[in-house]
Amino acid sequence: SEPSFFEETTMQLLCIFFHPQPSITALGGAEKRFLETSKIWLKRGIKIIAIEPRPCLLSETTVNLEVHKLSSLIRHTGKSWLITYVGWILWTLMACFKGASIAKAQKLNIVLATNNTLPNLVPAYFIHTISNLPLCVVVHHIDIPSSSNDESLLEIYRMYRKIEYDKLTSLIKTLALLITLFIIRRSNTCIAVSNSTAKTLLRNKVPKNKVHVSGNGVNIGYIESFKF
Repeated sequence: SEPSFFEETTMQLLCIFFHPQPSITALGGAEKRFLETSKIWLKRGIKIIAIEPRPCLLSETTVNLEVHKLSSLIRHTGKSWLITYVGWILWTLMACFKGASIAKAQKLNIVLATNNTLPNLVPAYFIHTISNLPLCVVVHHIDIPSSSNDESLLEIYRMYRKIEYDKLTSLIKTLALLITLFIIRRSNTCIAVSNSTAKTLLRNKVPKNKVHVSGNGVNIGYIESFKF
C-alpha cells in the first residue's frame, strides 16, 4: 500500500516539459525519463500540470494529468538554426506567461524543470520567482568545455571557438551556460542524473546540499519483451 501522505494529500506539480520537434531530434533521454517518472507519480495520486509544445508526448486522457499545449510560432525548416532558436525563445516567453497564470489560479506545491535546457529553465525560474514556489531542476548534462571552474566568460567563449564553433554559436552557448548555472544555483534542489554531472555542478558553485543524484534506470521488462 502507498504511504499515507499520498492518501491524504493531493500534491500538485507544475512541470515545464519543453522538447524540440521530432523533425529536429529524436526522443531523448531527458524526455524518456520524465515520461516514465510521471507515470509513477500519477499512480501515487500526484497531479501533474504540464506545459508542453506541440506535438505533445504526454497523454491527455491520463487521470490526474493536465496538459497545456503551446504551439511554436516558428517551425524548423532545416534551413537556419537561428530561426529555430528564435522559435524556442518565443515559446519560452509564452510558457512564462502561461505558467504564471496557472500558478495564480491553482494551488501548486512545486515547479519542476524537466531538463536543464533554457526553454525549460527560464519559465520554471520565472514562475518560481513570482510565486515563491519551490523550484526543482533535473540536470542531464552541463555543456562546459573545461573541467575547471576558474575560467572567465571570455575564456569559455574562446574554448568554444577552439572546438570549432562559429562566433555566433560560441556567443550563444556562452550566454546559455551563464544563465543555466545562474538558475541552477538559485533552485531549491537539483537532481543530477549521474555522479559526473553532480561533480560538475559542485565544481561550478552549486551548493552541495542542493545536489541529489538519481541515475537513469533500465526497464528490464521492456528489454525482455524482445524475442531473439
